[in-house]
Amino acid sequence: MNRYTAFSRIFILLGSCVSLSACDLLNSPTTGSGQANAGCLLEHKASGGEYRILMVQQHNGEWNFPGGGFRWRETPAQTAERETFEETGVAVDAIEMIKTFDNGFQLFSCKSKDGTRPNPEDNIEILSARWVNPTLIPAVQWRFSYQRAWLMDYLNQSKANQTEP
Repeated sequence: MNRYTAFSRIFILLGSCVSLSACDLLNSPTTGSGQANAGCLLEHKASGGEYRILMVQQHNGEWNFPGGGFRWRETPAQTAERETFEETGVAVDAIEMIKTFDNGFQLFSCKSKDGTRPNPEDNIEILSARWVNPTLIPAVQWRFSYQRAWLMDYLNQSKANQTEP
C-alpha cells in the first residue's frame, strides 16, 4: 500500500465520523469496551521519614504516575500492574482504585509484590523511573498538572488521617 492510499483511508475513516458520538469514540480514553488507561500510586517512606512515590519521567521531561493503555480483556487493575512493571521493572499488586480522573485514567493504590522498596529500572518507554518527593516537582513538570493538584490533596488528607486519634 502506498503512502497516498494509506492517507486516503485515514481521511475517509475520519470523514465518516458523521455523529458526535462516533467522533467522541475516536478521542476517548476508553476504546468502547468500558476499559480505561490505568496506573499505580506506589508509596514509600524513606529512612529519614521523607515521603516518596514511584514516578516515571517521559522523554519530553514531564513526570507521571507509571501507567498506560489496557489490553483486550484486561481489567483496569491488571493494566495498572502490567504497565507499572513494563515502565519501571517493579512488580506490584493493585490494592484498590483510589481515583478516576476526568480523562478516564484510573489510579490504583499499589504495593510491591515482595513487600520491599524495589529499585526501579529505566527502559525504552520512559526516560527514567525514580522514587521522588512529589512536592519537589513543580506542576509545570507534570504531564498532567491536575494529577499533581489531586496528589497534594490526597497526601494532605492522608497526613490528617494519620494524626487523628
